[in-house]
Amino acid sequence: RRFGLGLSDCDELAASATLGSLFEGMLYAFPNSASQTKPAPRTSTGPELRSWFDHAGVLIGRPAPGSKCRMGVALKGGHNAEHHNHNDVGSYVVVLGERPVLLDPGAETYTARTFSSQRYESKLLNSFGHPVPVVAGQLQRPGRDGQAKVLEAKFSDLVDTLKLDIRSAYPCPDLKMLERTFVYSREGAGSLTVTDRVEFASPQSFATALITKGGWRQLDGRSLVVYDLDEAVRVEISAAGSEFTIQAEEIHEDAPVQPTRLGIVLTQPVTSASVTMAITPMDLPEASAGGNLLRNGGFEYGTWCWSLPQGCQGSLSDERVASGKWSLKITDHDAKVGSNVSSALIPVSGAGAFMLRGQAYHVSGRGVGLYIKFFNAEREMINPRGSSTRNSTCMAGYS
Repeated sequence: RRFGLGLSDCDELAASATLGSLFEGMLYAFPNSASQTKPAPRTSTGPELRSWFDHAGVLIGRPAPGSKCRMGVALKGGHNAEHHNHNDVGSYVVVLGERPVLLDPGAETYTARTFSSQRYESKLLNSFGHPVPVVAGQLQRPGRDGQAKVLEAKFSDLVDTLKLDIRSAYPCPDLKMLERTFVYSREGAGSLTVTDRVEFASPQSFATALITKGGWRQLDGRSLVVYDLDEAVRVEISAAGSEFTIQAEEIHEDAPVQPTRLGIVLTQPVTSASVTMAITPMDLPEASAGGNLLRNGGFEYGTWCWSLPQGCQGSLSDERVASGKWSLKITDHDAKVGSNVSSALIPVSGAGAFMLRGQAYHVSGRGVGLYIKFFNAEREMINPRGSSTRNSTCMAGYS
Protein backbone atom coordinates (compact mmCIF):
# COMPACT_ATOMS: atom_id res chain seq x y z
CA ARG A 1 0.00 0.00 0.00
CA ARG A 2 2.86 2.39 0.86
CA PHE A 3 4.28 2.12 -2.64
CA GLY A 4 0.94 2.36 -4.42
CA LEU A 5 1.30 -0.97 -6.20
CA GLY A 6 -2.44 -1.54 -6.50
CA LEU A 7 -2.21 -5.12 -5.20
CA SER A 8 -5.67 -5.26 -3.67
CA ASP A 9 -5.25 -8.88 -2.55
CA CYS A 10 -2.32 -7.87 -0.35
CA ASP A 11 -3.11 -4.38 0.97
CA GLU A 12 -5.52 -5.42 3.74
CA LEU A 13 -4.36 -7.08 6.97
CA ALA A 14 -6.88 -9.73 8.00
CA ALA A 15 -8.36 -9.54 11.50
CA SER A 16 -7.29 -13.14 12.00
CA ALA A 17 -3.72 -11.82 12.21
CA THR A 18 -4.44 -10.76 15.79
CA LEU A 19 -4.62 -14.44 16.69
CA GLY A 20 -1.18 -15.13 15.27
CA SER A 21 2.20 -14.08 16.57
CA LEU A 22 2.83 -11.06 18.80
CA PHE A 23 4.48 -9.35 15.82
CA GLU A 24 1.38 -9.85 13.63
CA GLY A 25 -0.87 -8.60 16.40
CA MET A 26 1.21 -5.43 16.82
CA LEU A 27 1.11 -4.78 13.07
CA TYR A 28 -2.67 -4.98 13.18
CA ALA A 29 -3.15 -2.95 16.35
CA PHE A 30 -0.74 -0.04 15.97
CA PRO A 31 -0.96 2.56 13.18
CA ASN A 32 1.95 2.87 10.76
CA SER A 33 2.68 4.61 7.48
CA ALA A 34 1.07 1.82 5.49
CA SER A 35 -2.16 1.69 7.49
CA GLN A 36 -2.51 5.48 7.23
CA THR A 37 -2.31 5.32 3.43
CA LYS A 38 -5.40 4.73 1.34
CA PRO A 39 -5.25 1.66 -0.91
CA ALA A 40 -4.15 2.48 -4.44
CA PRO A 41 -6.56 1.69 -7.26
CA ARG A 42 -5.85 -1.46 -9.22
CA THR A 43 -4.17 -0.06 -12.31
CA SER A 44 -2.42 -3.04 -13.84
CA THR A 45 -4.24 -5.32 -16.28
CA GLY A 46 -1.25 -7.60 -16.75
CA PRO A 47 2.53 -7.62 -16.93
CA GLU A 48 4.09 -4.61 -18.62
CA LEU A 49 6.58 -4.85 -21.46
CA ARG A 50 9.46 -4.64 -19.02
CA SER A 51 10.49 -4.34 -15.40
CA TRP A 52 13.67 -2.29 -14.97
CA PHE A 53 15.38 -2.38 -11.59
CA ASP A 54 17.93 0.37 -12.10
CA HIS A 55 19.72 0.07 -8.76
CA ALA A 56 20.18 -3.69 -9.18
CA GLY A 57 20.88 -3.45 -12.91
CA VAL A 58 18.26 -6.11 -13.73
CA LEU A 59 15.93 -5.99 -16.74
CA ILE A 60 12.96 -8.29 -17.35
CA GLY A 61 11.71 -8.06 -20.95
CA ARG A 62 8.32 -9.45 -22.01
CA PRO A 63 6.39 -9.82 -25.27
CA ALA A 64 3.57 -7.41 -26.01
CA PRO A 65 0.18 -8.99 -25.20
CA GLY A 66 -1.44 -10.45 -28.30
CA SER A 67 1.73 -10.17 -30.40
CA LYS A 68 3.53 -12.93 -32.31
CA CYS A 69 6.55 -12.53 -30.04
CA ARG A 70 6.93 -15.53 -27.74
CA MET A 71 10.35 -14.85 -26.19
CA GLY A 72 10.94 -13.27 -22.81
CA VAL A 73 14.29 -12.46 -21.20
CA ALA A 74 15.89 -11.68 -17.84
CA LEU A 75 19.18 -9.73 -18.03
CA LYS A 76 21.41 -9.14 -15.03
CA GLY A 77 24.12 -6.67 -14.16
CA GLY A 78 24.42 -6.40 -10.40
CA HIS A 79 27.50 -7.31 -8.37
CA ASN A 80 29.11 -10.32 -6.72
CA ALA A 81 28.34 -9.52 -3.09
CA GLU A 82 24.58 -9.97 -3.22
CA HIS A 83 22.59 -11.95 -0.65
CA HIS A 84 23.10 -15.68 -1.28
CA ASN A 85 25.49 -14.53 -3.97
CA HIS A 86 26.44 -16.30 -7.17
CA ASN A 87 29.26 -14.88 -9.29
CA ASP A 88 26.99 -14.01 -12.21
CA VAL A 89 27.58 -10.44 -13.37
CA GLY A 90 26.24 -10.26 -16.94
CA SER A 91 24.10 -13.40 -16.72
CA TYR A 92 20.80 -13.87 -18.59
CA VAL A 93 17.82 -16.18 -19.12
CA VAL A 94 15.84 -16.78 -22.33
CA VAL A 95 12.29 -18.13 -21.97
CA LEU A 96 10.02 -19.48 -24.71
CA GLY A 97 6.47 -20.21 -23.65
CA GLU A 98 6.97 -21.78 -20.22
CA ARG A 99 10.48 -23.11 -20.88
CA PRO A 100 13.73 -21.41 -19.81
CA VAL A 101 15.65 -22.77 -22.80
CA LEU A 102 18.81 -20.82 -21.89
CA LEU A 103 19.10 -20.31 -18.18
CA ASP A 104 20.84 -19.52 -14.96
CA PRO A 105 20.77 -22.95 -13.28
CA GLY A 106 20.11 -21.66 -9.77
CA ALA A 107 21.35 -22.88 -6.41
CA GLU A 108 22.87 -26.14 -5.33
CA THR A 109 21.80 -28.13 -2.28
CA TYR A 110 23.10 -26.28 0.76
CA THR A 111 25.98 -28.01 2.54
CA ALA A 112 28.76 -26.89 4.87
CA ARG A 113 30.82 -26.01 1.78
CA THR A 114 28.14 -23.57 0.63
CA PHE A 115 28.78 -21.35 3.66
CA SER A 116 32.53 -21.78 3.85
CA SER A 117 35.59 -20.37 2.13
CA GLN A 118 35.12 -23.14 -0.46
CA ARG A 119 31.73 -21.75 -1.56
CA TYR A 120 32.91 -20.77 -5.02
CA GLU A 121 34.45 -24.15 -5.75
CA SER A 122 30.92 -25.03 -6.83
CA LYS A 123 30.49 -24.73 -10.58
CA LEU A 124 26.91 -23.61 -9.97
CA LEU A 125 27.87 -20.80 -7.61
CA ASN A 126 30.99 -19.59 -9.40
CA SER A 127 30.76 -18.00 -12.83
CA PHE A 128 31.62 -21.18 -14.76
CA GLY A 129 28.01 -22.33 -14.39
CA HIS A 130 26.61 -19.07 -15.76
CA PRO A 131 26.40 -17.72 -19.32
CA VAL A 132 29.23 -15.22 -18.82
CA PRO A 133 32.80 -14.91 -20.16
CA VAL A 134 35.96 -16.63 -18.98
CA VAL A 135 38.72 -14.01 -19.34
CA ALA A 136 42.39 -14.98 -19.65
CA GLY A 137 41.45 -18.26 -18.02
CA GLN A 138 39.93 -16.43 -15.03
CA LEU A 139 36.44 -16.78 -13.61
CA GLN A 140 34.68 -13.84 -11.95
CA ARG A 141 35.82 -12.66 -8.55
CA PRO A 142 33.46 -12.55 -5.56
CA GLY A 143 32.85 -9.30 -3.72
CA ARG A 144 31.40 -5.86 -4.29
CA ASP A 145 34.37 -4.86 -6.45
CA GLY A 146 33.00 -7.18 -9.13
CA GLN A 147 30.18 -4.93 -10.28
CA ALA A 148 28.50 -4.15 -13.58
CA LYS A 149 28.27 -0.52 -14.64
CA VAL A 150 25.25 0.34 -16.75
CA LEU A 151 26.54 2.21 -19.80
CA GLU A 152 23.23 2.33 -21.66
CA ALA A 153 19.62 1.46 -20.88
CA LYS A 154 17.42 2.34 -23.82
CA PHE A 155 13.85 1.06 -24.08
CA SER A 156 11.08 1.22 -26.68
CA ASP A 157 7.96 -0.78 -27.53
CA LEU A 158 9.92 -2.93 -30.00
CA VAL A 159 13.52 -2.99 -28.76
CA ASP A 160 15.20 -2.86 -25.35
CA THR A 161 18.98 -2.32 -25.16
CA LEU A 162 21.11 -2.84 -22.05
CA LYS A 163 24.87 -2.23 -22.25
CA LEU A 164 27.10 -3.19 -19.32
CA ASP A 165 30.73 -2.67 -18.40
CA ILE A 166 31.67 -5.92 -16.61
CA ARG A 167 35.46 -5.48 -16.59
CA SER A 168 35.71 -5.16 -12.80
CA ALA A 169 34.29 -8.67 -12.30
CA TYR A 170 37.53 -10.26 -13.56
CA PRO A 171 40.91 -10.27 -11.76
CA CYS A 172 42.91 -9.80 -14.94
CA PRO A 173 45.52 -6.97 -14.92
CA ASP A 174 45.79 -6.95 -18.73
CA LEU A 175 42.05 -6.54 -19.24
CA LYS A 176 41.49 -3.03 -20.64
CA MET A 177 37.80 -3.33 -21.63
CA LEU A 178 34.96 -5.85 -21.39
CA GLU A 179 31.49 -4.77 -22.41
CA ARG A 180 28.40 -6.90 -22.81
CA THR A 181 25.45 -5.56 -24.82
CA PHE A 182 21.98 -7.11 -24.79
CA VAL A 183 19.48 -6.22 -27.52
CA TYR A 184 16.03 -7.71 -26.93
CA SER A 185 13.62 -7.35 -29.85
CA ARG A 186 9.88 -8.00 -29.76
CA GLU A 187 9.60 -7.97 -33.55
CA GLY A 188 8.30 -11.16 -35.12
CA ALA A 189 8.71 -14.14 -32.80
CA GLY A 190 11.30 -12.19 -30.77
CA SER A 191 15.08 -12.33 -30.48
CA LEU A 192 17.96 -11.62 -28.13
CA THR A 193 21.42 -10.59 -29.34
CA VAL A 194 24.30 -10.80 -26.85
CA THR A 195 27.59 -9.14 -27.86
CA ASP A 196 30.82 -9.21 -25.88
CA ARG A 197 33.64 -6.79 -26.79
CA VAL A 198 37.02 -7.28 -25.13
CA GLU A 199 40.43 -5.58 -25.23
CA PHE A 200 43.69 -6.68 -23.57
CA ALA A 201 47.09 -5.07 -23.09
CA SER A 202 48.68 -8.32 -24.31
CA PRO A 203 47.30 -11.40 -26.12
CA GLN A 204 45.02 -13.41 -23.81
CA SER A 205 42.47 -16.20 -24.09
CA PHE A 206 38.75 -15.43 -24.18
CA ALA A 207 35.59 -17.54 -24.04
CA THR A 208 31.91 -17.20 -23.27
CA ALA A 209 29.10 -19.70 -22.79
CA LEU A 210 25.48 -20.77 -23.07
CA ILE A 211 23.83 -22.74 -20.25
CA THR A 212 20.91 -25.16 -20.71
CA LYS A 213 19.29 -28.02 -18.83
CA GLY A 214 17.92 -29.36 -22.09
CA GLY A 215 19.57 -30.77 -25.19
CA TRP A 216 21.53 -29.25 -28.05
CA ARG A 217 22.86 -29.98 -31.52
CA GLN A 218 25.45 -28.20 -33.63
CA LEU A 219 23.89 -27.41 -36.99
CA ASP A 220 27.07 -26.17 -38.63
CA GLY A 221 30.28 -24.40 -37.68
CA ARG A 222 28.50 -21.25 -36.52
CA SER A 223 25.03 -22.25 -35.37
CA LEU A 224 23.44 -24.38 -32.67
CA VAL A 225 19.95 -25.49 -31.78
CA VAL A 226 19.27 -25.64 -28.04
CA TYR A 227 16.01 -27.10 -26.79
CA ASP A 228 14.12 -27.80 -23.58
CA LEU A 229 11.39 -30.38 -24.12
CA ASP A 230 9.10 -28.77 -26.74
CA GLU A 231 10.73 -25.32 -27.13
CA ALA A 232 13.94 -24.55 -29.02
CA VAL A 233 16.16 -21.64 -29.99
CA ARG A 234 18.64 -21.23 -32.79
CA VAL A 235 21.91 -19.56 -31.81
CA GLU A 236 23.96 -17.96 -34.59
CA ILE A 237 27.50 -17.21 -33.43
CA SER A 238 29.93 -14.78 -35.03
CA ALA A 239 33.37 -13.75 -33.80
CA ALA A 240 35.89 -11.10 -34.80
CA GLY A 241 39.56 -11.42 -33.90
CA SER A 242 39.74 -15.22 -33.89
CA GLU A 243 37.93 -18.38 -34.91
CA PHE A 244 36.10 -20.30 -32.19
CA THR A 245 35.18 -23.83 -31.15
CA ILE A 246 32.26 -25.24 -29.16
CA GLN A 247 33.21 -27.14 -26.01
CA ALA A 248 30.35 -28.83 -24.14
CA GLU A 249 30.59 -29.90 -20.51
CA GLU A 250 27.96 -31.29 -18.18
CA ILE A 251 28.04 -29.67 -14.74
CA HIS A 252 27.54 -32.14 -11.91
CA GLU A 253 26.88 -30.70 -8.48
CA ASP A 254 24.47 -31.69 -5.71
CA ALA A 255 21.55 -29.74 -7.17
CA PRO A 256 18.10 -30.22 -8.74
CA VAL A 257 19.49 -29.15 -12.13
CA GLN A 258 22.49 -30.75 -13.84
CA PRO A 259 23.00 -28.26 -16.69
CA THR A 260 25.16 -28.39 -19.77
CA ARG A 261 27.64 -25.60 -20.40
CA LEU A 262 28.24 -24.85 -24.08
CA GLY A 263 31.56 -23.02 -24.13
CA ILE A 264 32.30 -20.73 -27.07
CA VAL A 265 36.09 -20.61 -26.99
CA LEU A 266 38.32 -18.44 -29.18
CA THR A 267 41.04 -20.62 -30.67
CA GLN A 268 43.82 -18.01 -30.41
CA PRO A 269 44.91 -15.43 -27.81
CA VAL A 270 43.67 -11.96 -28.76
CA THR A 271 44.32 -8.33 -27.92
CA SER A 272 40.85 -7.35 -29.11
CA ALA A 273 37.85 -9.43 -30.11
CA SER A 274 34.10 -9.58 -30.15
CA VAL A 275 31.66 -12.47 -29.92
CA THR A 276 27.99 -12.13 -30.88
CA MET A 277 25.24 -14.65 -30.20
CA ALA A 278 21.96 -14.05 -32.04
CA ILE A 279 19.23 -16.08 -30.34
CA THR A 280 15.88 -16.66 -32.06
CA PRO A 281 12.97 -19.08 -31.54
CA MET A 282 13.22 -22.19 -33.69
CA ASP A 283 10.39 -24.43 -34.78
CA LEU A 284 11.75 -27.93 -35.13
CA PRO A 285 9.91 -30.18 -37.60
CA GLU A 286 6.35 -31.02 -36.64
CA ALA A 287 5.10 -34.58 -36.60
CA SER A 288 5.20 -36.23 -40.02
CA ALA A 289 2.35 -36.05 -42.49
CA GLY A 290 -0.48 -38.57 -42.36
CA GLY A 291 -2.13 -37.40 -39.15
CA ASN A 292 0.66 -38.32 -36.71
CA LEU A 293 0.45 -35.98 -33.71
CA LEU A 294 3.42 -37.25 -31.68
CA ARG A 295 6.46 -35.10 -32.40
CA ASN A 296 9.84 -36.80 -32.71
CA GLY A 297 8.39 -40.22 -31.96
CA GLY A 298 11.34 -41.83 -33.74
CA PHE A 299 13.92 -39.76 -31.81
CA GLU A 300 15.43 -38.41 -35.03
CA TYR A 301 16.05 -35.12 -33.21
CA GLY A 302 17.49 -36.59 -30.03
CA THR A 303 15.51 -35.88 -26.88
CA TRP A 304 13.56 -32.96 -28.35
CA CYS A 305 9.94 -33.23 -27.14
CA TRP A 306 10.92 -35.91 -24.62
CA SER A 307 11.70 -35.56 -20.92
CA LEU A 308 14.45 -37.85 -19.63
CA PRO A 309 15.09 -36.52 -16.12
CA GLN A 310 18.00 -37.61 -13.98
CA GLY A 311 17.41 -41.15 -12.72
CA CYS A 312 14.63 -41.82 -15.26
CA GLN A 313 16.20 -45.18 -16.28
CA GLY A 314 15.92 -44.20 -19.95
CA SER A 315 18.52 -43.14 -22.50
CA LEU A 316 18.92 -42.83 -26.25
CA SER A 317 20.63 -45.79 -27.89
CA ASP A 318 21.71 -46.89 -31.36
CA GLU A 319 21.91 -50.57 -30.38
CA ARG A 320 18.56 -51.51 -31.95
CA VAL A 321 16.32 -49.12 -33.86
CA ALA A 322 12.99 -49.34 -35.65
CA SER A 323 13.92 -46.53 -38.05
CA GLY A 324 16.57 -43.84 -38.30
CA LYS A 325 19.56 -43.83 -35.95
CA TRP A 326 18.10 -43.73 -32.44
CA SER A 327 15.66 -45.46 -30.13
CA LEU A 328 14.68 -45.14 -26.49
CA LYS A 329 16.32 -47.75 -24.28
CA ILE A 330 14.78 -48.40 -20.87
CA THR A 331 16.74 -50.36 -18.29
CA ASP A 332 14.64 -50.85 -15.16
CA HIS A 333 17.08 -51.81 -12.43
CA ASP A 334 14.97 -50.79 -9.43
CA ALA A 335 12.27 -53.06 -8.00
CA LYS A 336 10.49 -50.12 -6.34
CA VAL A 337 10.83 -47.27 -8.84
CA GLY A 338 10.04 -47.49 -12.53
CA SER A 339 11.08 -45.48 -15.54
CA ASN A 340 10.01 -41.84 -15.75
CA VAL A 341 10.29 -40.94 -19.43
CA SER A 342 7.49 -38.79 -20.85
CA SER A 343 6.69 -36.99 -24.06
CA ALA A 344 5.79 -33.35 -24.41
CA LEU A 345 2.10 -32.54 -24.58
CA ILE A 346 0.45 -33.74 -27.79
CA PRO A 347 -1.95 -30.99 -28.92
CA VAL A 348 -5.34 -32.04 -30.28
CA SER A 349 -7.96 -29.75 -31.76
CA GLY A 350 -10.98 -31.38 -30.18
CA ALA A 351 -12.76 -34.57 -29.23
CA GLY A 352 -12.06 -37.63 -31.34
CA ALA A 353 -10.66 -41.13 -31.47
CA PHE A 354 -6.88 -41.49 -31.49
CA MET A 355 -4.55 -44.47 -31.80
CA LEU A 356 -1.14 -44.79 -30.17
CA ARG A 357 1.14 -47.33 -31.79
CA GLY A 358 4.83 -48.01 -32.13
CA GLN A 359 7.49 -50.68 -31.92
CA ALA A 360 9.13 -52.11 -28.82
CA TYR A 361 11.79 -54.79 -28.60
CA HIS A 362 11.35 -56.74 -25.39
CA VAL A 363 14.62 -58.05 -23.89
CA SER A 364 13.68 -59.22 -20.40
CA GLY A 365 11.12 -58.70 -17.69
CA ARG A 366 7.35 -58.60 -18.13
CA GLY A 367 6.93 -55.74 -20.57
CA VAL A 368 6.78 -51.97 -20.82
CA GLY A 369 4.01 -49.93 -19.23
CA LEU A 370 2.57 -47.01 -21.18
CA TYR A 371 0.49 -44.40 -19.39
CA ILE A 372 -1.53 -41.73 -21.16
CA LYS A 373 -2.18 -38.49 -19.29
CA PHE A 374 -4.99 -36.19 -20.36
CA PHE A 375 -4.90 -32.42 -19.82
CA ASN A 376 -7.47 -29.68 -20.27
CA ALA A 377 -6.87 -26.36 -22.04
CA GLU A 378 -5.34 -24.94 -18.84
CA ARG A 379 -2.84 -27.83 -18.81
CA GLU A 380 -4.41 -29.34 -15.71
CA MET A 381 -4.30 -33.14 -15.59
CA ILE A 382 -7.79 -34.63 -15.69
CA ASN A 383 -6.84 -38.29 -15.13
CA PRO A 384 -4.45 -38.38 -12.18
CA ARG A 385 -2.71 -41.58 -11.15
CA GLY A 386 -5.18 -44.16 -9.89
CA SER A 387 -8.16 -42.81 -11.86
CA SER A 388 -10.17 -45.15 -14.07
CA THR A 389 -9.34 -43.10 -17.18
CA ARG A 390 -5.58 -43.52 -16.89
CA ASN A 391 -4.68 -45.94 -19.66
CA SER A 392 -2.05 -48.63 -19.31
CA THR A 393 -0.68 -51.03 -21.90
CA CYS A 394 1.99 -53.70 -21.80
CA MET A 395 4.02 -54.39 -24.92
CA ALA A 396 6.19 -57.46 -25.43
CA GLY A 397 8.13 -58.16 -28.62
CA TYR A 398 7.49 -56.02 -31.68
CA SER A 399 3.97 -54.68 -32.00
